[in-house]
Amino acid sequence: MKTFKKQSRCFSVFLMVLFLFHSCSVYTPESSTLDEATTSNRRVKIHTKEGKRLRYKRIFKKEGLYYGIKMKDTIQIDTQNIERLRLKNNALSAIYTVLVSIVGSFPFLVYILWR
Repeated sequence: MKTFKKQSRCFSVFLMVLFLFHSCSVYTPESSTLDEATTSNRRVKIHTKEGKRLRYKRIFKKEGLYYGIKMKDTIQIDTQNIERLRLKNNALSAIYTVLVSIVGSFPFLVYILWR
């Protein structure tokens, strides 16, 4: 019974760390255009001239206007207010998520197993 408790505690801490670092997102360092964002169908982070950061699931163009999709809302994008537009780097996001999860959970696992 003690080994089951120890294993279940270890597994629950491991899952907790994985869920904690699951949403790690890395964006490309260079700025892109709105047309590149519409064709890429990737997540986008927009830095405005006012200093705000807006995140969208994707951007599309309809009748000459650009729209961004948030969770369930579709919002028109003010193209005059964009300072920088960055696309999500899917490959680095996946790599960082796995690496950070492994590195972050390793000390917890060692502590629980050798406790």
